[in-house]
Amino acid sequence: MWNFSRYRLVATEEPQTIPPGTTRVLNLRGSKTPAYPIPEGVLYKALFLQGGPSARVPFWKISKAVDFVRQTEPGSACLVHCQHGLNRTGLVACAVAAQEIGLTAEEAMEAFSQIRPPGIQRQQVRRTLRKWLKWVRSGSPPAKKTRQPKKKNGRIHRPPVLNHRSEENPRQHSVHVERSGRERIFIPHQSIGRRHGGHVRNQVHARPSTKETREAQPQQEEVI
Repeated sequence: MWNFSRYRLVATEEPQTIPPGTTRVLNLRGSKTPAYPIPEGVLYKALFLQGGPSARVPFWKISKAVDFVRQTEPGSACLVHCQHGLNRTGLVACAVAAQEIGLTAEEAMEAFSQIRPPGIQRQQVRRTLRKWLKWVRSGSPPAKKTRQPKKKNGRIHRPPVLNHRSEENPRQHSVHVERSGRERIFIPHQSIGRRHGGHVRNQVHARPSTKETREAQPQQEEVI
């Protein structure tokens, strides 16, 4: 338990029951229906913070958790828990302590390890706390990383460029038009003529009809 001037912060693993004097519960596992009963008059909030060795916790979620805890009614307690009550719970508890009594990140983590040993274990969580506290006290948002195009086989991946027939010459394949990713090249339920704009007959060497062949041949004079 962390005693502040106005309220108390109870940092623990997932509880079986809510201790007396608690008016707020913050579940960092994000479960809207907890396994333990919520007494009448207790404000329950579910806020999911990702756990694990490679977890990334956004700064806005930490700030949201801190604001919820700091709004605890005077003289009462706020219970904060995750699964084991060490890393995610320690992150929020240390962030609250840094804001309430002006501790540094290292001082807050040292105090939390004494309140709930062994304290925050994951280095990633420790780095997140330091960066968040620096961001809050500097008053400037963190710089966003610009996403670069992915490289494939050592080359930057570009959108595909397809060849389409020009209206002036349907047989010519020299016009390069970039198509959107949602455009489909092949439409199964359409005929070939509709898919290619009616120019397939000019491209495929279709056999002429018998009538066209007779009209094209010269008329021979009948020999009597």
